[in-house]
Amino acid sequence: MSLKFTSTWAKTPVASAVGLLSLLGSLMPAHAQEGEKAKEANKPESAQLERVSVTINKRAELVENVAASVSVMGSRFIERNNIKDFEDVVDFSPSIALTPAPGSGTSSINMRGIGTIQYGMGTSPDVAIVVNDIPVVLQTGAFQDLADVEKVEILKGPQSTLFGRNAIAGAVVITSKRAAGKLGGSASTLITSDGERRVKAGYGGSINDEFAFRVAASVTDFPGNVNNLTTGQKVNGKGAKTFMSRFLWSPTQDFDIELSPRYNRSFGTSTVAFNGIAPDPSKFNATTGVQPSIGTVMYNSSSLPGLPAAVPNQSNQPVSLLGDPSVPGSALYGINVGPRNVDIRKDYLPPNTTETKGIGLRINRRADNGASLSYIAGVESSLSWDYMDQDGFDVPVTQYMKTASGKVYGINEGLTQRGFYDSKSVTQELRFTSSDEGDVRFVGGLWHSYFNTHRHFWRGNALLSQTSPVEMDVQNPTTNLAVFGNANWDISPKFTLEGGLRINKEISGYSYQRAAGPADVFAPTVFVESQNNAETAVTGKLSVRYQIDKNMSAYLLHSIGYKGLAYDITSGLTAAFKDPVASQHAKNYELGLKGNFLQNTLSVNFAAFNSIFTNWQQRGSLYDEESMTLSSTKLMSIPKVTSRGIELDMAAVVAQRLRLNFGIALMKAEYGHYLSSSCYNDTSNVQQVAATYYAKADGTPSTVIKTPAMGADGSVVGKNVECKPYPGKATGPLGDTVAAYNSGLAFQDLDGRALLNAPKIKFNIGGQYDIDTGSLPFKAFLTASLRYTSERQTALNQDPRFIKPVEKIVNVGVGFSDQQDKYKLNLFVNNLFDKQYTNYLLYNNSSGVINNALVTQWNPARDAFRYYGARFDMKF
Repeated sequence: MSLKFTSTWAKTPVASAVGLLSLLGSLMPAHAQEGEKAKEANKPESAQLERVSVTINKRAELVENVAASVSVMGSRFIERNNIKDFEDVVDFSPSIALTPAPGSGTSSINMRGIGTIQYGMGTSPDVAIVVNDIPVVLQTGAFQDLADVEKVEILKGPQSTLFGRNAIAGAVVITSKRAAGKLGGSASTLITSDGERRVKAGYGGSINDEFAFRVAASVTDFPGNVNNLTTGQKVNGKGAKTFMSRFLWSPTQDFDIELSPRYNRSFGTSTVAFNGIAPDPSKFNATTGVQPSIGTVMYNSSSLPGLPAAVPNQSNQPVSLLGDPSVPGSALYGINVGPRNVDIRKDYLPPNTTETKGIGLRINRRADNGASLSYIAGVESSLSWDYMDQDGFDVPVTQYMKTASGKVYGINEGLTQRGFYDSKSVTQELRFTSSDEGDVRFVGGLWHSYFNTHRHFWRGNALLSQTSPVEMDVQNPTTNLAVFGNANWDISPKFTLEGGLRINKEISGYSYQRAAGPADVFAPTVFVESQNNAETAVTGKLSVRYQIDKNMSAYLLHSIGYKGLAYDITSGLTAAFKDPVASQHAKNYELGLKGNFLQNTLSVNFAAFNSIFTNWQQRGSLYDEESMTLSSTKLMSIPKVTSRGIELDMAAVVAQRLRLNFGIALMKAEYGHYLSSSCYNDTSNVQQVAATYYAKADGTPSTVIKTPAMGADGSVVGKNVECKPYPGKATGPLGDTVAAYNSGLAFQDLDGRALLNAPKIKFNIGGQYDIDTGSLPFKAFLTASLRYTSERQTALNQDPRFIKPVEKIVNVGVGFSDQQDKYKLNLFVNNLFDKQYTNYLLYNNSSGVINNALVTQWNPARDAFRYYGARFDMKF
């Protein structure tokens, strides 16, 4: 299913760069007498900041006039900073973090440290993605090429009042370029030293007074930055083909209809590589003094009874049972394990693919005073396929496994899993927007949406229990009906009061079927369902804005968020866990200060916030102190999590030729009281207090533990010091029920501990300096940016080995354009200082391949290594 782009230019990056430079040179005037005209035209693009409207209140307003924390990226900002896809948006948005993971549908967007990581399909994201007023079905639809985008708005804090489901933590609103204006177009191509290729073009405008259109297409391909030694191919890459369009018919001045078909097909081959293998001290045998081998392959004679002394891998080389990189045929042959390792051996790594088709319809009727009535509808279909190599190597393990009858299987089918998400959505909105005139302005409407996700999943081999075989099929429909409204009232020239309300009814459920393993014909034996679960919720917001002077205002905001019922839909679902998990709620308090100063050469947007989320949906296990029992690991409601901090966005024209932008978020996102069974091993925490036992009738000690052995600060021996023993119920030696301890009841209270992937500090600073080229027939500019992300925890058990280190990435560039900005060439270096960093870490987890060793793996980010590139843009 891999998308291949094999045009001649894609294979010859050097020739392409030379061609682009030659084209630029041919556009320069050849006559010296034009020098004075060039000198006059050689001026910065503007001595003022770009003014971009935002739509957080479902109407166009300047960002400094809204009582909420909003960041916006306009088209010039997007072009200056070479923002190509959603990952780039995250890099330039301090309040957003992205939690990627292998497989389709599992990545999560965090806003202010809040985001649900979707291990199952029954949970909704916490951040809504909206494209041209229509919500995206799955968040995977956001991780695609940003083709022909006019602006991106980052709406922070609960947005449930106007954006409904999935907006409890915030929303990202993407708007493509409109079908309007003079006919014209643009095209762009990008090449990089590590093989990335991008081509995009757009064209449109008004044909006459009635008809206008805009069409755009793009093709992208990045083969990856990890080498699969088994196949000789690059992996950990991505690519896409995207088409977006808008067709507008305006038969009269006060009535128009717009259709917006769109299509995207994207792929990715995300994977991990070993960057650390070391002996595990916990496996050390004190009696014999035997230290475990480094990198012992798990699949030995006990787990693979049919394995001979030497077996061929797919390269027909004998396989060593030890992961020795120097031994041909070894599972680690040729892999130099270390911090910069980008070599793997996998025999099954097809690309995860997502194909999205959609169309939007917008009908507008405007009144003479500017009020409008709009009908907005969208239909979308998204099909995502995901694949995973379970054994993690190219060793043919299934060939040597034994079936239940004791027979060696003898067939190499690979140890794999795969599945798809087939999602459909229909949304409808009827919206009335009042005129901008007068002291009162309001928006109100009706909303209806229907979403359904169909998941089918295959894993392992039904004849081999070692492969954990399963086949499941799930349908997960959700319907939302809502009425909403939002109003602004200018109480006086200085004070504006704003209030919003939404009444939302959600009806959700699922049907689940499971078979014992993959088969030619799906024959389920397990059936679980929970249908037609209805819940009505009221959300709202209230704010007051004070206009301090003509340039500056302050605001206070209180908003309420809601996310509906969730379901613990996994491959092991049973009827005991069929019921929905409680809905999630949020309360947000915000104080802000906004200003636009010095004739629109300095803008400042500051916000301080405190958000409280209750019944936060996350997978885990919970200890009930009253009943002294432990729940199984499942999707559950954590009583409370909080997120508080400050945000600052600034942009300035420092001098006529120098413009800077700066954004920073300082925040603390943490758990409330939550007893988690997720502790981590700490061999340095040795026993300091011995255990005591209940006495038998004759006074001798029994085997029932009355008080456990304890390490430092009353902790569990061999665990982190925050991990404490808790009692369970047991039958005592006298036949009575007593509070007793066992090794399985060990917990740490996560109160005050960090939420996952929630950095305390994240900022970016960037700028462009326009070089004075005098009478030369071209313009030139320099660009530079720095982004910083503090360390953050990525493991629920707070294991310090899962802390992602600080990231500091510097990008620089130089560009040239003709005097009319019709042609532009940008040469750039990303990750100038070659600072490696990872999207995510796996610790002591090697997909079941390495045993008796501590193993770390990393997923190199797109710009984990320095690379160079050239981008050529033209307008026509």
